[in-house]
Amino acid sequence: MLTLLLHTRCSKEPELNVKNPNKPKETPDNVSETLVLLNSTLVTGGAPSAGNSNLVRSNTKDTIYAIPGVKIPLRFSHPASRKIKGIYVWVKQASVHYDVPISREEESDTVSVVILDINPGNIVLPYDIPVDIIPYDDGHTPMDVLERIISVEKTAEPGCDILVPRPSTLGDTSGTWSPEWFWFATLVFNPNDELTFLNAPGNSFITQTNYEGCCDPNRPQGKCHPLSTTLNANVRAQIAYTIESETFTFFTNGTFARQTYERKQNFNPETTDWCAGIAGYTLSNSLVTYLGSHDYVPGRSTISYGTNYASCDLCGYGSRGGNLTSSCHLLVITRGVDFAKEVRMYVRNSFSSWYD
Repeated sequence: MLTLLLHTRCSKEPELNVKNPNKPKETPDNVSETLVLLNSTLVTGGAPSAGNSNLVRSNTKDTIYAIPGVKIPLRFSHPASRKIKGIYVWVKQASVHYDVPISREEESDTVSVVILDINPGNIVLPYDIPVDIIPYDDGHTPMDVLERIISVEKTAEPGCDILVPRPSTLGDTSGTWSPEWFWFATLVFNPNDELTFLNAPGNSFITQTNYEGCCDPNRPQGKCHPLSTTLNANVRAQIAYTIESETFTFFTNGTFARQTYERKQNFNPETTDWCAGIAGYTLSNSLVTYLGSHDYVPGRSTISYGTNYASCDLCGYGSRGGNLTSSCHLLVITRGVDFAKEVRMYVRNSFSSWYD
């Protein structure tokens, strides 16, 4: 049986430029100018105050890792009864803050997304930005406050290559290893660099479908005779597909290990209560391990790979290489797809869950 071992690393200290102690510290206002938030407005003064209500959670725990020029989706989970209209972003001690409208709402109607980019200008990388993120509702009332560090990293940093040694505990079809890169998001941009598609861990693709069936109130549980052709009832069912996680580990010997975890919800007419109009479902989970080889060597700007072994032939999904950009904590694979650009992001040793 193939097994993976999870571990995490410490977060950054909440100070500006702690990674460059020999250079002058930038001012909070100068650092604020390096944030690029889609469709945002720069507002004079600090952000409106908000208490920590735990109403809103984000897909980053303590640190938001960023590379200049790479658009990072920031996802915020909220109650279905209280939508997020936008967020305020304030660099601590700055004299200005950003008012950022939500870029998109996921199909669950409980996750809002904004897009972050970095333009460092003359600021020397790497540097950290301590920020308050304050989501607000339709009435512009602050809902919560999330304290985060935006860690702007250099690419091709010495000692931060994507490869790790392959453990002796991992064979060709069985064994254990520690996953190195955790899927953070997949984005697709059109030729105008506009976001047209977003997927991320836990994001469900939902289809609402009407089904016809038979209701006989005189029979047990309202079920019609198996040979009945009567269609006198209908239900509305919600079909859902979710990728919960994906991990990659690229080894120094030219091999890799990958694992995907998917959840599916399909309509089940046999468990449906046709008389009450309540849909029944079949739920399935699939955890798939893939082992194969890659052609990446340190310093190379592209990667390709192929699978030699998969633990399930009829489940899981494929993955393709492309242009590669990486920092100590971010791995970005980009490729052109039908006049569009697909960007896949992975974070080192950090599972993308929901955090207060």
